Amino acid sequence: MKNAAYFVVDENLAAMAGAMSFILSQYDHYDIHVFVERSNRSIAPSELIPDTVTASNRIHYHFDRLSEFLPDKLPETEQWPKIVYLRLFAPHILSNYSRLIYLDADIAIFRDLQPLFEIEFPFTVGAVHDHGMLKKTEVLRTEVEPSTNEWPHGIGLEGCRYFNSGVLLINTEKWTLLNFQKLIPAYFEKYGQRIRAFDQDFLNYTFKKSWMELSPSWNFQTSLFDLGFEHTFQPAIVHFTGPSKPWNDGLNCLPSAYQKYFTELYDFLGLPHTQTNSKRKLLKKAKAQIRRLLHSIGIQSKRSRKHWYFWEKRFRTNKKFVMQALRNERYADDRTQKQIEEPNVFFDGYTIRTRNLKRALSQK
Repeated sequence: MKNAAYFVVDENLAAMAGAMSFILSQYDHYDIHVFVERSNRSIAPSELIPDTVTASNRIHYHFDRLSEFLPDKLPETEQWPKIVYLRLFAPHILSNYSRLIYLDADIAIFRDLQPLFEIEFPFTVGAVHDHGMLKKTEVLRTEVEPSTNEWPHGIGLEGCRYFNSGVLLINTEKWTLLNFQKLIPAYFEKYGQRIRAFDQDFLNYTFKKSWMELSPSWNFQTSLFDLGFEHTFQPAIVHFTGPSKPWNDGLNCLPSAYQKYFTELYDFLGLPHTQTNSKRKLLKKAKAQIRRLLHSIGIQSKRSRKHWYFWEKRFRTNKKFVMQALRNERYADDRTQKQIEEPNVFFDGYTIRTRNLKRALSQK
């Protein structure tokens, strides 16, 4: 049987899903499906599909096909609208595929996904640990803020093994045996007051003893940026899990390699991309250049001291977790015994950056 990758978006992220679908279509191994659930039905489908994307016979669009599956009265917020649940039902429409890869749209793809379709996969779902979980966890729907060790128990988990659902490897046959229309309301009725990430919490509860862990290469999250791990786990999929997105961010909150990636991609596809106010950008850039110059001659600014302090904490925490995962051979796609050395990083005037990031991303 064939395999496929799929996206589920509204009209706001349709351009991003189209751009990533175009990149995936360059690898001639699997189909790509884009489900667009319009909140504004007056927008014509033709307005949401880039012309370059329509030229591929391997990219398939579906408009407004998933909402009918959605149970009533599910919790939602502005950050977590109800559309996040709809990805759970797409495999029922794509049941003719053996394996599926679900992808969030706020990603950048640097390598072929075919290795995920070839890996031994006895589970229902495969995913990458959520590295944002390694810092203090805040529960959105209660005034209580338990520690990272306490919070999982409040949503029905055992321990802190918790995956990020922005990239999911799915065994279609096993997935479609589950009745999500009943399972989702039942979960939120029991744990709804402690949830943080809504459908992601639900998925972690549902598969808490039966998910396969993948290496960070397949969902390289913002919480791992600029720790030097890009040279240890070459990113195949970079996932912008934080509030800053490179296609609308001009203040260097993210590494320039990612901003360049999206600027060139959007220009090629003829898609609009937001530019930050130029005066503000120039002022920020000038201040950063001054801080970087002072740092190069041994004078640390308050900003550089602060960023180095928090960088050290992030690096130590993530290194400990990754080394333990490697020792225990938890990464199904990577059994090699890697050594996490002190990374080659630098202060660029804004924050701490990984040196030679572009080279790490471009390696085959």
